Amino acid sequence: MIDLVTPPASPEVVALVERYLDAWNETGRDTRDALIASTWSDDATYTDPLMQAIGRLGIGEMIASFQEAYPDHLFSLVGMVEEHHGRLRFRWQLADDDGNLQLSGTDFGTVDAEGHLVTVTGFFDPVSG
Repeated sequence: MIDLVTPPASPEVVALVERYLDAWNETGRDTRDALIASTWSDDATYTDPLMQAIGRLGIGEMIASFQEAYPDHLFSLVGMVEEHHGRLRFRWQLADDDGNLQLSGTDFGTVDAEGHLVTVTGFFDPVSG
Protein backbone atom coordinates (compact mmCIF):
# COMPACT_ATOMS: atom_id res chain seq x y z
CA MET A 1 0.00 0.00 0.00
CA ILE A 2 1.25 3.46 -0.87
CA ASP A 3 1.20 5.82 2.09
CA LEU A 4 0.86 9.32 0.66
CA VAL A 5 -0.83 12.39 2.07
CA THR A 6 -1.47 15.81 0.60
CA PRO A 7 0.88 18.28 2.26
CA PRO A 8 -0.49 20.95 4.55
CA ALA A 9 -0.67 24.42 3.08
CA SER A 10 1.99 27.06 3.51
CA PRO A 11 1.30 29.76 6.12
CA GLU A 12 0.56 32.19 3.27
CA VAL A 13 -2.14 29.95 1.81
CA VAL A 14 -3.66 29.32 5.25
CA ALA A 15 -3.83 33.10 5.73
CA LEU A 16 -5.45 33.40 2.27
CA VAL A 17 -8.18 30.90 3.23
CA GLU A 18 -8.71 32.68 6.55
CA ARG A 19 -9.21 36.00 4.67
CA TYR A 20 -11.60 34.21 2.30
CA LEU A 21 -13.73 33.05 5.25
CA ASP A 22 -13.40 36.45 6.95
CA ALA A 23 -14.88 38.05 3.82
CA TRP A 24 -17.89 35.71 4.00
CA ASN A 25 -18.36 36.68 7.66
CA GLU A 26 -17.77 40.44 7.29
CA THR A 27 -20.96 42.51 7.30
CA GLY A 28 -19.29 45.90 6.70
CA ARG A 29 -19.08 46.58 2.99
CA ASP A 30 -15.81 48.56 3.03
CA THR A 31 -14.00 45.99 5.17
CA ARG A 32 -15.44 43.12 3.11
CA ASP A 33 -14.37 44.81 -0.14
CA ALA A 34 -10.84 45.23 1.26
CA LEU A 35 -10.74 41.55 2.24
CA ILE A 36 -11.94 40.54 -1.22
CA ALA A 37 -9.31 42.77 -2.88
CA SER A 38 -6.53 41.18 -0.83
CA THR A 39 -7.83 37.65 -1.39
CA TRP A 40 -9.16 37.35 -4.96
CA SER A 41 -7.65 38.06 -8.38
CA ASP A 42 -9.40 40.66 -10.56
CA ASP A 43 -11.01 38.03 -12.81
CA ALA A 44 -11.70 35.43 -10.12
CA THR A 45 -14.66 33.07 -10.27
CA TYR A 46 -16.71 31.42 -7.53
CA THR A 47 -19.11 28.53 -8.12
CA ASP A 48 -21.14 26.32 -5.79
CA PRO A 49 -24.40 24.40 -6.32
CA LEU A 50 -26.53 27.50 -5.60
CA MET A 51 -24.46 30.55 -6.57
CA GLN A 52 -21.77 31.75 -8.89
CA ALA A 53 -19.95 35.02 -9.35
CA ILE A 54 -17.30 36.53 -11.58
CA GLY A 55 -14.80 39.17 -10.53
CA ARG A 56 -14.27 40.92 -7.24
CA LEU A 57 -17.39 43.04 -7.60
CA GLY A 58 -19.56 40.02 -8.38
CA ILE A 59 -18.10 38.08 -5.48
CA GLY A 60 -18.76 40.99 -3.11
CA GLU A 61 -22.37 41.27 -4.30
CA MET A 62 -22.86 37.51 -3.93
CA ILE A 63 -21.54 37.52 -0.36
CA ALA A 64 -23.71 40.52 0.56
CA SER A 65 -26.75 38.73 -0.85
CA PHE A 66 -25.92 35.60 1.13
CA GLN A 67 -25.55 37.62 4.33
CA GLU A 68 -28.93 39.27 3.78
CA ALA A 69 -30.56 35.86 3.39
CA TYR A 70 -28.71 34.30 6.35
CA PRO A 71 -27.95 36.96 8.96
CA ASP A 72 -26.10 35.93 12.10
CA HIS A 73 -24.45 32.93 10.45
CA LEU A 74 -20.67 32.43 10.53
CA PHE A 75 -18.31 30.32 8.46
CA SER A 76 -15.35 28.61 10.10
CA LEU A 77 -12.49 26.46 8.91
CA VAL A 78 -12.63 22.76 9.79
CA GLY A 79 -9.30 20.96 9.89
CA MET A 80 -6.28 21.93 7.87
CA VAL A 81 -5.88 23.57 4.50
CA GLU A 82 -4.14 21.38 1.93
CA GLU A 83 -2.29 22.61 -1.16
CA HIS A 84 -0.13 21.49 -4.03
CA HIS A 85 0.79 22.93 -7.42
CA GLY A 86 -1.24 26.10 -6.96
CA ARG A 87 -4.36 24.19 -5.93
CA LEU A 88 -5.95 24.04 -2.51
CA ARG A 89 -8.66 22.23 -0.60
CA PHE A 90 -10.28 22.98 2.72
CA ARG A 91 -13.36 22.08 4.73
CA TRP A 92 -15.69 24.62 6.32
CA GLN A 93 -18.86 24.79 8.32
CA LEU A 94 -21.62 27.35 8.69
CA ALA A 95 -23.28 27.83 12.08
CA ASP A 96 -26.03 30.12 13.31
CA ASP A 97 -25.47 32.57 16.16
CA ASP A 98 -26.41 29.86 18.67
CA GLY A 99 -23.62 27.66 17.34
CA ASN A 100 -25.97 25.20 15.62
CA LEU A 101 -24.41 23.66 12.53
CA GLN A 102 -26.41 24.63 9.44
CA LEU A 103 -24.21 23.46 6.57
CA SER A 104 -20.75 22.12 5.90
CA GLY A 105 -18.72 21.44 2.81
CA THR A 106 -15.43 21.42 0.98
CA ASP A 107 -14.01 24.11 -1.28
CA PHE A 108 -11.39 23.61 -3.96
CA GLY A 109 -9.45 26.53 -5.35
CA THR A 110 -6.60 27.71 -7.48
CA VAL A 111 -4.08 30.38 -6.56
CA ASP A 112 -2.14 32.67 -8.90
CA ALA A 113 1.55 33.58 -8.69
CA GLU A 114 0.70 36.68 -6.62
CA GLY A 115 -1.06 34.57 -3.99
CA HIS A 116 -4.66 35.48 -4.90
CA LEU A 117 -7.56 33.10 -5.39
CA VAL A 118 -8.40 32.64 -9.07
CA THR A 119 -11.15 30.04 -8.71
CA VAL A 120 -13.13 28.53 -5.88
CA THR A 121 -15.55 25.68 -6.39
CA GLY A 122 -17.67 24.73 -3.40
CA PHE A 123 -19.35 21.43 -2.59
CA PHE A 124 -21.91 20.91 0.17
CA ASP A 125 -22.04 17.91 2.47
CA PRO A 126 -25.32 16.03 2.74
CA VAL A 127 -27.64 17.65 5.27
CA SER A 128 -29.06 15.31 7.89
CA GLY A 129 -32.39 15.72 9.63
